Amino acid sequence: MVEIFVINPKHRKRKIDCCACDMSYSIKDYAILFENEKLIYFKYKGPKEKSHKIYCHNCLLASIQKDYPFDEIPLTIIDDNYEYFCRYYTVESDNEDDSDFLSGLDDIFKK
Repeated sequence: MVEIFVINPKHRKRKIDCCACDMSYSIKDYAILFENEKLIYFKYKGPKEKSHKIYCHNCLLASIQKDYPFDEIPLTIIDDNYEYFCRYYTVESDNEDDSDFLSGLDDIFKK
């Protein structure tokens, strides 16, 4: 089971950067994007990593797929006191749209 931790803008005081793509936002801008269900950052520690790194949702999925080269990957998404259990299916597609992943996280955005 792969554990990923939601970074809620309510619990952060400074800007946030993705370690993979360097996408960076002020906490104010991230809060707006988060509340409008456009962007979510996570902390994730790969199997060969010593500590957690921060990823945007797009880079997170790519990193998980690289670390766990399986067709189906069980995930635990941890947000404050809640845990969401789901499966990530690594189906190759020409569609680069990440809206399916974000739409499945409605409960996280509504807190």
